[in-house]
Amino acid sequence: MRFTLPFLIGQAYAFRAAVESDTLFDVHATTEKDPSGCAPVPQFIQDRYGPMKLLGVGATGCGWAGVDKEGQGSNKDVVVKITKKTGKQKKMDEFCAVMDHIHAEACKLGGDDLKLARMHIPVCLDHGEDPVSHHGYTVMSNGGEQAIGRADNKYQPGRMEDNRKVFLQLIAGVGIMHKTGVAHNNMHGKNVMLNDDLELTIIDFGNSRINDPSKEKTTQGKADLHELQTHLAVVIGCKAGKKPNAAGHQALLACVKNDLGADAEFPSAFDKILEASENNRHDANPDSVVAPLWKTKFMQTHHPGATERFVDPKPCHPPAGL
Repeated sequence: MRFTLPFLIGQAYAFRAAVESDTLFDVHATTEKDPSGCAPVPQFIQDRYGPMKLLGVGATGCGWAGVDKEGQGSNKDVVVKITKKTGKQKKMDEFCAVMDHIHAEACKLGGDDLKLARMHIPVCLDHGEDPVSHHGYTVMSNGGEQAIGRADNKYQPGRMEDNRKVFLQLIAGVGIMHKTGVAHNNMHGKNVMLNDDLELTIIDFGNSRINDPSKEKTTQGKADLHELQTHLAVVIGCKAGKKPNAAGHQALLACVKNDLGADAEFPSAFDKILEASENNRHDANPDSVVAPLWKTKFMQTHHPGATERFVDPKPCHPPAGL
């Protein structure tokens, strides 16, 4: 699911999301979405989740915001993706299987890992095929309506505290995906969402792969590391640090040291991610690349805290004592 929405946070932030032609929306302009390319919203979807608001029109489907009238808990906001083409039941199954896998593996890990998954990864609530129109649909928890923007978008960082909050959530979101064995493979700026509280969600798992732990090496995660480096550079206004090469590596490392208020421990751990991205390498255990950052004092102090926003309705029994 791909959203392109202008977003203004306070008076200091401006996010710009690219349209397909790579031109930019003015964040102060209002843009009406054109639903003409979308499949009709099935009546049973409208009855349960309507009224529906069109969020975005992507290459393969349209995203609609709604509220689950039968939902449990405090967060009943949902996003419904409806495919443009028919016969996409298998794709919807795969889409939800990845999200289910992340949450199931996070449940086994328990502790902060479970909380991070429930903070940064949406839950698939329902999926299938409309029996009338035969268009596929997926219903998932809604993490926000504002995209962080594509990799080449301009981004105007705000206060250091806010930039740091988004920066660390990007690392945590990619980290929990990789720790549960999933490579996203399509982490451009339209698939990284923020809500009004700057809580970050990673969406659209249509190109994702569940890694085979029996393989000695895997390149599945390298695309995620490239995109992660680009987003991190944009978030803190480090233009020279966007490229996943030696020069970009050093530039972003310098920005982290100078602009985030990080102590020596954090840049040392962060260097491992940049090195893996630069060398197109990703270890069979991706946790070995991202996880050291979670353990730093800087991350523990300044990550906004793992709030369980997306609680999986299926039973979860984490390890005892966590």
